[in-house]
Amino acid sequence: MKRIVLWCTILILLILACVATSGAQSLIVPESWDKLAAKADEVVNVKLDRKMLRFASKFMDDDDKDDAQGKQLISKLNGI
Repeated sequence: MKRIVLWCTILILLILACVATSGAQSLIVPESWDKLAAKADEVVNVKLDRKMLRFASKFMDDDDKDDAQGKQLISKLNGI
């Protein structure tokens, strides 16, 4: 019984450590991708117009909260 409590305690501490450190990470999006494109072996530019965004949003589930928010956001976009 003591072993199970010990392993559960270790597992909980590991989970808490992962959660605590994951908040410190952030995503920094550069203003221009040109510097990265110059270093890349291959570059692909993707552009989505309003029609294509509307078409893609049809595959999103209305019952899912995140998908519903995504559809609402996409409906305001003219392109990416």
